[in-house]
Amino acid sequence: MLKLFKPSKNEAQKSKVIATGIAISIALVAFQNCGKVSKVSPDGVDHAAEQKPAVLDLSSSDSLTLLANGEEGFGLYAYDVNVASGEVTRTIYEVPKDDPANKPVKLCLNEEKRLKLEQELNESSVCFFSTKSGPDRSCIQVYKYPYAIIKESRDGTSNVASNTYKLGENSSACVDFYDVCTDNREDFIGAVAEAVAGLDSSTCD
Repeated sequence: MLKLFKPSKNEAQKSKVIATGIAISIALVAFQNCGKVSKVSPDGVDHAAEQKPAVLDLSSSDSLTLLANGEEGFGLYAYDVNVASGEVTRTIYEVPKDDPANKPVKLCLNEEKRLKLEQELNESSVCFFSTKSGPDRSCIQVYKYPYAIIKESRDGTSNVASNTYKLGENSSACVDFYDVCTDNREDFIGAVAEAVAGLDSSTCD
C-alpha cells in the first residue's frame, strides 16, 4: 500500500519558524522603506528618494523661468516671468540670447494667472532629493527637461553669481534632483501650466 508522506513534528516546527522569519524580514524591509520619499516627477517616474532639508523658500526667489513647448511649434520656450508685474520675456531655451533666431518676445500674464502663480510661489519651498541606485532599481536613461527654473542671487542683487535650481529635471530614475517639496506641489505645477497656457498669444495693455 502506498504511504503518503507526512512531515515529522520537528520538520513541521522548522517550517513554521522559517515562515515566521520571512514574515518578520518583510516587515523590517517595509519599516526601513518608510524613511524614503516616493517622489513622482513630471516624467511620471516614481523616484524613491530621500528628501533633504529645504534649500530655498520660493517667496524670496529673484527669478522665475517657466519652460514649455511653444504654441508656435518651435521647440521648447523659456518664459522669464516678473511675478510682481506679470511681464514675461520669451526666448528659445538653450539657444544663446545673442543668436539672431532667438529674438526676445514680450508677453504678459493676465491678473488671474499672475495672482495664482504668486500665491503658489509664496507657499512653496524647494528641496534636494537624493536617490540611490541599486541592483533592484531600474534606471531608465531618458532626459526630462525641468518645468521651471529658479535663480537665487547670493546677496539679493542680480549682478552677483546665483544658485540655480532646475525643478523636476532628471536624466533617469536614479539621479539626484531638486523639486518643490511643500504640500502644494501639485498646485504649484498646475499654476505653472495655467500660466503658460495661451501665453504665446497674449497681449500687454
